[in-house]
Amino acid sequence: MKKVLLLITILSIFFSFVILPRVDSFAQVSACPESMPTLERYNCLQNEREKLEKSQGTLQKKLKDEDYQQLSLSEKISYINGQVSETERVINALHMDILTQDLEINMLSTEIQDMEDKLGIIKQEVSLLEETVNQRVMESYKYSYVGALEVILDIKNIENVLRKTKYLIETRAKDKVSLQNYGEKVKALEDDEKILSEKKAELQIKRNEIESEKQKLVDEKNLLASQRAEQSKLLAESQRRERDYKAQLATLSTIINDTESVISEVTYKLLQEGKLGDGAPVLAGQFIGRQGHTGCSFGSHLHFEIRNSSGTHIDPAKYLTISGTSLTSGSYISPYKNYSAYITQSFARHGYRAIDMVTFSTGNQNYERYTVSYGLCSAVNNILNSRKDQGLSDWNLAYLTGEGAGIHAVASGRVYYSTYATGDPSNPTKYAYVKHNDGNTSFYLHIQ
Repeated sequence: MKKVLLLITILSIFFSFVILPRVDSFAQVSACPESMPTLERYNCLQNEREKLEKSQGTLQKKLKDEDYQQLSLSEKISYINGQVSETERVINALHMDILTQDLEINMLSTEIQDMEDKLGIIKQEVSLLEETVNQRVMESYKYSYVGALEVILDIKNIENVLRKTKYLIETRAKDKVSLQNYGEKVKALEDDEKILSEKKAELQIKRNEIESEKQKLVDEKNLLASQRAEQSKLLAESQRRERDYKAQLATLSTIINDTESVISEVTYKLLQEGKLGDGAPVLAGQFIGRQGHTGCSFGSHLHFEIRNSSGTHIDPAKYLTISGTSLTSGSYISPYKNYSAYITQSFARHGYRAIDMVTFSTGNQNYERYTVSYGLCSAVNNILNSRKDQGLSDWNLAYLTGEGAGIHAVASGRVYYSTYATGDPSNPTKYAYVKHNDGNTSFYLHIQ
């Protein structure tokens, strides 16, 4: 009674505040106390278990959604990281281009400055030369107009005047050539200066364009970083929700296991009272009996088989996972549910159609044995005779390994119980069968 009350309290608190908004149907757990008639309580608990599993399914779907969202966000973050890395690479390359352009601009500036300095010097030289040439022109002009009277009066210096006049004429001619050369040199330097200035201007324009492109990339990188931060924030929030959902699932699984434990106790009580077996609804994985050794059995085990709607045997491997001698859940749940099953025998006269199994994980694991009597059935008689013929001292002893282990419905449906006679009327084979919603029927033989 305490266990049920504790379960009811946990359920009420859990579903009121943790997983879903408060729903009146969850409060119906309190309507399943031990004071209820056993069958009514069984149906009540079945309904609550179904609601719990629906909530579990909702949480599992949310977890899958979060996994998908996290995968998408992780891919986006990875893509953004790649874009940021590529942008940084381009920015670094542009930065090197800008440094190269700056270096070239500085070199051109130096060359232009050198040319301006040379032009300044040459222009000064030209100015001085022009001044000298002008003086010589004046002197030459003065001597070129010496009159006859001046010649008669200064006959002694006439030779000097003629010599000086000739010198001035020759010097003026040379100065004219020099002025022409200086002019050409100035023109050449001015042309070179103009070309260098144009190159400098072009480089400056190109540098400005690169700087502008770099700034655009920096802005793009900052935008990508902002997007990455936002995606990372969304990822962190999704991971937080995932942790919450997992914690809720863990709690819910505990509650479901506790509920199943109560259902198992009620089911077993109904079995003992003979009130279960008239088509009671069962869910996949629900307890329907315990492993035994009733009827035609040498040792405790579960004989299991599946048939379709026409009664034809179906290979259990179609619905359960079989690897060697190990059997676990597949699209159907293992008869031992959470415990592993060991296959002791398979019947393959017409293919792999039925199997015998035990579990080494639950039930009786004390290596106990019991005495098997003749007369249960011809198959058991043959085993006894064979063992006796081999001279085995324990020829009539069989193990109870797994005896009492819980047997569970492999899929949802309705459960029925029956027996069939053996050579010993006091020990018929007890079995359960579940008619599943998909049209198949599963059989569980030798149960207690």
